[in-house]
Amino acid sequence: MSDMIPSKNWLGSIPVIGVNHVHILVKDIESVRKAYEGSPLETTFYDVSAFNGELAFMVHSEPYSVEYIQVIDTQTGAARLLKDAPLGLNAIDLLVNDIDESIEAARKIGFILTGRMVIYGCQEAWLWNPERELNIEFMSMPPEGYTPGSDPEADKAKVHIYGMDGTEDLYFE
Repeated sequence: MSDMIPSKNWLGSIPVIGVNHVHILVKDIESVRKAYEGSPLETTFYDVSAFNGELAFMVHSEPYSVEYIQVIDTQTGAARLLKDAPLGLNAIDLLVNDIDESIEAARKIGFILTGRMVIYGCQEAWLWNPERELNIEFMSMPPEGYTPGSDPEADKAKVHIYGMDGTEDLYFE
C-alpha cells in the first residue's frame, strides 16, 4: 500500500502507527453503560456472544477509545483466552500497517499469537507475552475504498484461536 501511515517502533521493534484503543474487562457491562448515559461521548454496544463469548461496549474518544468487555461464555471464541484474566486493563490495541510484519516482530521478542480475526475487511491479531502479563492486539484498517457493510463475505467474522503453544485449536465463522 503506497499510502500507508508511517510506522514507529513501539514496544521493542514492533512497527505500529499508534494506539487504537484499550480493553478493560468488567464484571457487569450494564453498569458501565449506565455510567455513560447522558455523556457527550459516542458509544456503541456490541453483542458478540455468538462467536466470541463476550459483550462489548465501546466509548469513542480522542486520542483513543476504550472498549469494555464482559466475558459471558468462557467456552466460546476469544472469551476462552480471557476466562482466567483479572478484571481491569486487559489489552492495548495497536493500529498497524502490516499485521503479518507486526506479528513476526512480536514473536521475535517472545510474544505468542493466540488469535486472528478478519471482520469488516479489517484484520486483527491477539498476542500474549509468555508470562501472560501483557496482552496486545494488532489491528489493520480495511482496504482502501472498502465500506463496512458493503460485502457480506468480507463483513463476516472469521476467527482463528490458538493455544499458548501456538497451534490452532479452533476456527469459526
